Amino acid sequence: MYTPGELIVAHGESGRDVFFILEGRARVTLFSENGREIFYGDRGPGDIIGEVSAIDGKARSASVVALEPTRAARLPAPAFRRLVTDHPDFSWALLEHLSSGIRHMTDRVYEFSTLVVRRRLILELLRRADDRDESTSRVFIDPAPTHFELAASISTHREAVSREMSVLAKGGPHREMRTQAPAVRPYCSGIARRR
Repeated sequence: MYTPGELIVAHGESGRDVFFILEGRARVTLFSENGREIFYGDRGPGDIIGEVSAIDGKARSASVVALEPTRAARLPAPAFRRLVTDHPDFSWALLEHLSSGIRHMTDRVYEFSTLVVRRRLILELLRRADDRDESTSRVFIDPAPTHFELAASISTHREAVSREMSVLAKGGPHREMRTQAPAVRPYCSGIARRR
């Protein structure tokens, strides 16, 4: 069991084992030379981590930190390779997982390279939003991210997120982030198209 804040995998380490998250949540992250944290995404039950190092034999490409008490099954790299070789259905699922990751990274590089902070913020909020509650016509982000977490997710600084959240709050149906932060998807989608 990993406790909140405990490293499951450390960037640059030589380990090749693969982990399957059974319960809890973990964050894939990196730190720049000046200490700025960059979030790649969160992982939860059913997700796999460490597969890239097990495949290519190179050092870990990112760190993975438990966000809450997290239980993960550990599979040594040789056993992982046998699993991939001996079970075509698993291999195909792994290919789909890796393809999804490539698409995600392609989208993020495009966003970081071409979109202003407000559009990146709106897209990140939309990604984090749960399905709409039909009874209220609202979507919820739960758990609500901090401005720091949003900034780390969209390659900017906390102050820029705070400024843009203030602008969004004045321009439409958005409330300050609390335990659950309501946002109306059509409004956010409209803003994302305009900017």
